[in-house]
Amino acid sequence: MVSGLHGGGLPLMNKSGDILLFMATEWPIIDIIFEPNFKSIYKENQAKECFRVFHDYELCTYGFSFNGETLVIATSSEINIIENK
Repeated sequence: MVSGLHGGGLPLMNKSGDILLFMATEWPIIDIIFEPNFKSIYKENQAKECFRVFHDYELCTYGFSFNGETLVIATSSEINIIENK
């Protein structure tokens, strides 16, 4: 599977229940919210466990690796890789 500007994609949830949520409340600035272990930013008692991992323009792609241990966020100028250890 290929991810990027012209199709494909990476998983937005891993087997541990971690979820990546796309938000654009300050358009054109984009936020990616990390929701760990089936938590939700929309539930008041769980929101404090969720946090922003991206806040910028020009998001190209984002998602988990297929084994769920690595998170990738790519813009037009950089690639951020976050590994769960």
